[in-house]
Amino acid sequence: MRKNKSKYILLFAFMSVAIYNLWTTRNINILYVNPYWNGTTVVVVDHTPLTDRAKILWFLDHEEELKRRYKAINYWTGRVVIIDAEGGLLNLKEYPNEDLRCFDDIPSENKCVIKNTVLLVDILAQSLMHFQMGYGGKIYSLDDNGNIQPEIQEWPNMHD
Repeated sequence: MRKNKSKYILLFAFMSVAIYNLWTTRNINILYVNPYWNGTTVVVVDHTPLTDRAKILWFLDHEEELKRRYKAINYWTGRVVIIDAEGGLLNLKEYPNEDLRCFDDIPSENKCVIKNTVLLVDILAQSLMHFQMGYGGKIYSLDDNGNIQPEIQEWPNMHD
């Protein structure tokens, strides 16, 4: 009996690693970019990596492409919002009860996404960025060596 249990645990671990590897090697496609939304650039992708670190690395790896190809990041950009549109672009008429963000400049009936903000990048200076996992999520920054570090978020002591 113990031998069978070990086989199932090993099989589960192998399958978990295999699924994780398949997910992380999928190419992330940029579906839409809106660079002129009140100093905020909105980037809609078809899926995002699973971990916080992988999301940040994806942004850093694609920062130049967003600047060059999409003109999405420039000297007046203060924030980049990454939205995960796992279901793709949607038609508002087909999803009237969903919480959607729609982009009027998309020349299609499918111009909306479910509001699933997964990464906020605040650009404070040329090389100073803060990365927040969704609204209200963990915050990270890059140290002087370019390593991703969690920021310590201290709340004021309400008993003083």
